[in-house]
Amino acid sequence: MKLLRRVVVAALVILAIDGCYAAVRLTLEMKWAASALDKGAHKLEDAKFNKAEQNFDIARLHARAAERMTGHLSFELLSHVPGISSDVHTIGSLVAAVNHGVDAGVTALDGIQAMDPADEGLAGALYEDGRVDLAAFDVARPYVEDAVDLLAEARSDLAGTPVGNVPQLSRAVEEAGERLDSALDAASEGVRVIEQLPRLLGADGSRRYFLAFQSPSEARGGGGLIGFYGILEADQGEIKLGHLEPIGTLTNRKKEAADAPGWFRSLYGSLGALDEWRQVNSSINFPAVSEVILDRYEMTTGEQLDGVITMDPLALGELTQGTGPIDAGALGKIDSRNAREVLLKDIYVEYQGRPIAQNRTLKILVDHFWSRLGSGEVNVTGFSDGLSDAVAGGHLKVFATDPEIESALVDLGVDGGYEDESSNVQAVFNNNWSANKIDYYLHRTIETYVVLDADGEATITTTAMLSNFASADEGGLMSGAFIEGQEHGTNTMSLFFLMPEGSRDPVVTIDGKEDDPFRGRDGGAPVAWTIVRIPAGETSMVTLTYELPDGIRDGHFPFTLFPQTTVNPDAFVLTAEGPDGRLLPIREITPDLTPASKLVKGVLDRPHRFRIEL
Repeated sequence: MKLLRRVVVAALVILAIDGCYAAVRLTLEMKWAASALDKGAHKLEDAKFNKAEQNFDIARLHARAAERMTGHLSFELLSHVPGISSDVHTIGSLVAAVNHGVDAGVTALDGIQAMDPADEGLAGALYEDGRVDLAAFDVARPYVEDAVDLLAEARSDLAGTPVGNVPQLSRAVEEAGERLDSALDAASEGVRVIEQLPRLLGADGSRRYFLAFQSPSEARGGGGLIGFYGILEADQGEIKLGHLEPIGTLTNRKKEAADAPGWFRSLYGSLGALDEWRQVNSSINFPAVSEVILDRYEMTTGEQLDGVITMDPLALGELTQGTGPIDAGALGKIDSRNAREVLLKDIYVEYQGRPIAQNRTLKILVDHFWSRLGSGEVNVTGFSDGLSDAVAGGHLKVFATDPEIESALVDLGVDGGYEDESSNVQAVFNNNWSANKIDYYLHRTIETYVVLDADGEATITTTAMLSNFASADEGGLMSGAFIEGQEHGTNTMSLFFLMPEGSRDPVVTIDGKEDDPFRGRDGGAPVAWTIVRIPAGETSMVTLTYELPDGIRDGHFPFTLFPQTTVNPDAFVLTAEGPDGRLLPIREITPDLTPASKLVKGVLDRPHRFRIEL
């Protein structure tokens, strides 16, 4: 009997030692696998395919090792012990999810390698001799679809995972689920993009797009004054520019207002957005503006187009990373380093009072750019990087009338719309009323303070600090007075606050004095706006306070700051207070799952999505 007890005790000790070893080793293997998987995903996103392959190989090695550790006898026995079994099953689910995640990354990389990327990477496999290779999308599609299936399996591994006794495990499952949701959404979007992007580029027949060149030096909600337009034709991956002219040549002799939704007419009709090309993009809602542009163009020419593309000098500057410097005649060579200063300031100073000469120079510049692009003499990696930067900053936007293509553009983040963002979207934007280019000197800081009460209702206070660095002595088109009674250097604007759907009771003050703002709606979002005048060298503070009931989603308060495309991107500050007066942690929703902070600040050069933790 004593011998039997000794044998049992010895066996239990061995199992305990084995269990401890397996637990420690499994924890390390999982940590190493997750780290390598994250690195591989980032390298894949950065188009560093060799590095991505190395990281995925390391991740697979550790993930498989972790899987083997769960086969230890100690784990098998512990899975039947009450009070511990749920934790063991949770570990097994995490291990399975990591393995499927690694397989998904490897499969996506296989798809890229199947496209045979050249020395210039993936961009080189897609673009050659002035044409996008549409067949490459067909090669990649089945791999991306398989990656989606694997990520769905990984998510399924975690679904229904039992709640264990170890808080660290529960947090690990929650974090893994968030990462997988993000990856699955991105991969699913990738499938839609691969399906629809060739159609955008004329895979199923020629498509024609209205190309608008904007100048944010004269601000508009949609980016800037449209000075030039052209017609882009896409056919089987080849894109050509035709009929490039000043926007003033598009004259509607019937003087009819464009068709638009009732909310657009009500909010922007009085500003001239329905019958003046100079005001057509007063809204920050690019898809809605595009519909109005297309309707106006059809009324003027009788021709229906397939979409709208807008770009500004900052986008052109970014794209010269691929084309090289572009000749702008008397203005010299334009590249990413000087496009802002030359095309948003110097050109208006150089050609003051000579609009015909200015238009001729701009036409030469744009013609040279598109000629270089169509010739195929392009550094495709540089062009791809520049295109990504231009899109991220909102300096290049695309709208398509085809709903399926437009959905893919939303996935790409090139659609310029805010309605696809998470709930509780806020935006601040202005339209220039000075008839000059003074917004080159405008700098804005947007400070937002969210207070949540015990019932989940939010009181949101947003202050726009508007600093006008123009000089009262400069004058001319840059800061001259073109409004009766206005002094040189004064920036007169209509300032708009777009609030989350369901917001109410807006109160506006200008430099501490209560104002009576105009009200309306932009799509489903309420808007309050007012007129602001900022003398040269001064700063004005415009504050909006509003209430938002029922803004909480799944136990947290989502909040999105949506940017206006401007010469100088806004700075922003965001803080939040709970019912007990304490500051609440705020986490920005990014692929990296950035840590929470009680004060978030940065540059509003792209949409920023946040989650305020309760």
